[in-house]
Amino acid sequence: MLQGGRTDLVYQHPFTEISTAKRASEGLVLTEWKKLPAKPQDIDSVFRKAREQSKKYAGGVLGGTELTSVRYAVVVSERAIAVPDNVSDGDVIYRHINIAVDPLVPSKG
Repeated sequence: MLQGGRTDLVYQHPFTEISTAKRASEGLVLTEWKKLPAKPQDIDSVFRKAREQSKKYAGGVLGGTELTSVRYAVVVSERAIAVPDNVSDGDVIYRHINIAVDPLVPSKG
């Protein structure tokens, strides 16, 4: 079992009733969040780490119940950053999202 998988994810325990898991999986999505350091050296490496971590989770507690065709790598930063294009890895598409907590005002950007 993946270390930390149960504490980092929604469930407190794995599903034991598969029909419940199938009904619940319609609304699940695999998302990995990372915080961008104050002085980032390589933004792409932060997104890469998020993708790698989501691969580990896909085989853990949620394996088989999360949406398997799209995963999200979310990076939280102080200012808005440019995100990489989607990445395909086999049958999985990784979408990259940035959430800026203190974005510049567009007219001052």
